[in-house]
Amino acid sequence: MSAAPSGGARFGRRLDVAAPYAIAAIGFILSYAKLAELAERAGYGTVTAHLWPLAVDGLAIVATRGVLTLTTPSARRYAWVMLGAGTSVSVIAAITAGMLPPGPLPPAATAAVYVVPPLCLLVAPHLAVKMHDQARRDTGTTDVAPTRTEPATSRRATPPAAVAHAATDISPATPDVAAAKPEDECDTVPIPGVAPATPKLTSIPNAQVTNGATAATEETRQRVIAMKTANPALSFRAIARACDTSDKNVGRWWKAHQESRCDKVALSAAPVGATSDRQTA
Repeated sequence: MSAAPSGGARFGRRLDVAAPYAIAAIGFILSYAKLAELAERAGYGTVTAHLWPLAVDGLAIVATRGVLTLTTPSARRYAWVMLGAGTSVSVIAAITAGMLPPGPLPPAATAAVYVVPPLCLLVAPHLAVKMHDQARRDTGTTDVAPTRTEPATSRRATPPAAVAHAATDISPATPDVAAAKPEDECDTVPIPGVAPATPKLTSIPNAQVTNGATAATEETRQRVIAMKTANPALSFRAIARACDTSDKNVGRWWKAHQESRCDKVALSAAPVGATSDRQTA
């Protein structure tokens, strides 16, 4: 068993996590100051000049988040492109602010500063859509994940104590017991003066409970198939809650339903193919 980390080790781990964030914050503050100064020299007002760096460095920060979270190749490629573009604009703007003499910017540099916000408005919503699609896929995967929900058959079955109590209360002479006996035992003819053998009554209540649970399960399965067919967008978890069952059962029943539909389509198409082959021959 490994020993607990000492105080120095815990401090070192916390420093390893906090140091990158501190460096990123310092870099953002310094870059923000130079970009805001450049925007003021380009002709922006005091308030709008301090918003211009947020569009540039903010795009780079959001693109970094997209690189870490997006899973599809096309989405990750787009996030990398946006990260490179935002970082490049920030670097070029900082170099321009340092190389040009104080005062208003030349017309070409001013036009370059003015064109950055419209480009951010063009590319940022597209990145937001990709990240929203990723979040929706992650949510759907979580809904399909099986949970430890108790199956419906076990919840609706009669407790074993109640079944045993029902078995002991039934007398061999009860007509209902004779009607519930198996077919091979119902053919015997009673002989006068001879006491009938005591039937095995413990299996009768269990059979009745099993039949009831099976019927309840089949009814739940049909309800699940009907809800999923009527609204395919419903998640397995939502259907499971509505039908009082587990989402694992919902996924298994829906998969079996889909496979049975494919088999029916294949069987219905088989005579058509056979007929066409005979006509060709």
